[in-house]
Amino acid sequence: MAYGLTVANVGTRADPQANGLMTASYGVGLSVLLIPFALIAVAWTSRREDWPLAVFYGMGLALLIGLPLLLFGNPLASLIAGYAAAAVITVSLPEGTTWHNRAIAAAVVTLCTLGGMMVAFVPTAVVAPGLPFLATGLADLFGPRRP
Repeated sequence: MAYGLTVANVGTRADPQANGLMTASYGVGLSVLLIPFALIAVAWTSRREDWPLAVFYGMGLALLIGLPLLLFGNPLASLIAGYAAAAVITVSLPEGTTWHNRAIAAAVVTLCTLGGMMVAFVPTAVVAPGLPFLATGLADLFGPRRP
């Protein structure tokens, strides 16, 4: 996603005759196709017992959160917001933790991505895809525990 939007924003310098919009569309389309595979890998490696159901719910939540945010005109930020929401559900929840901290972390990732893209698009586009699962892990690590 970051590659496709960066090409659309900056253009391709190597081949001036190339259609930058088509190259960007291919990059964005490839990233959207890879989301389910990323969620499957994360749910499976986090040893979630019901990982197929978690991936299904995660994809639904990603669409439910990400699609309305397209109204802001930033497809990468809406994808990252949906991806962060999917991470809340897809990653296995450690014993004694709640999902509330993960939801707050997903909201912070969304706000940081939206704000960062207004200030510095290319660095934010490169870093943003790694933030949802990092924020989920940090929320589990530093969040309060249930007794």
